[in-house]
Amino acid sequence: MLGRMKDDWQASGRLTDPYSGRVSAAWEVLLCVAALLAIGSVMVYSATTMFADNSRYGVDAGYFIVKHLQSIAVGLFTCWIVTKIPMAFWQKYAVWVFIIALILMAVVLIPGVGRSVNGARRWIGLGIMNLQVSEVMKVAALIVSRVVHGEAPGVYALLSEGLLVDGTHHGDHRGVDHATA
Repeated sequence: MLGRMKDDWQASGRLTDPYSGRVSAAWEVLLCVAALLAIGSVMVYSATTMFADNSRYGVDAGYFIVKHLQSIAVGLFTCWIVTKIPMAFWQKYAVWVFIIALILMAVVLIPGVGRSVNGARRWIGLGIMNLQVSEVMKVAALIVSRVVHGEAPGVYALLSEGLLVDGTHHGDHRGVDHATA
C-alpha cells in the first residue's frame, strides 16, 4: 500500500511528500540550479564588461551578459520541453539517440561542417548558436546507460565487472565477491 501511494505521489507531480509534509528534493534541486545560474551570470558579467568595452570587438559592456542570459533562456526552455517527453520515449529510442550523437561526433570533424574555435574543432554552427557535440554525447550516454542498466542488468553488470558503479562493488558475477574473498 505504501509503495503504491508513493508511486501515486511521484506520478501526480506534487512537490511535497504527503507522508512527511516536507518539500521534496525537486525544490532543492531547483534552488541549486537557480543559485548556480545566478552566480554564473554574475561571474560572466564581471569577467566580460571590461573585455567587451575593448574597441576591437565594437560591442557595449552588456553584450556578453545578454548573450549569456539568452543562452540560459534557451536552455531552460529546452529543459521544460524535455520534461514533457514521456520516459517511455527515452527508453524506446535511447540507442538511436546514442547513434545520432556518435554520428554528430564524426560530423564535427568534417571540414566546413565542424567549426574550429581556438584551434579546436568541437562545434557545429547552427546560425544563431554553436552546438558543442560532446554535450549531446554526454546526455546520450547517460540515457543509453540507464536503459541498458534497467533492461539488461546482467549485461550492464558484465560490462562494469569489478568497477565501482552506482556506488556498489559488483564482484565478478560468478559467485565470488572479491571484496570479501
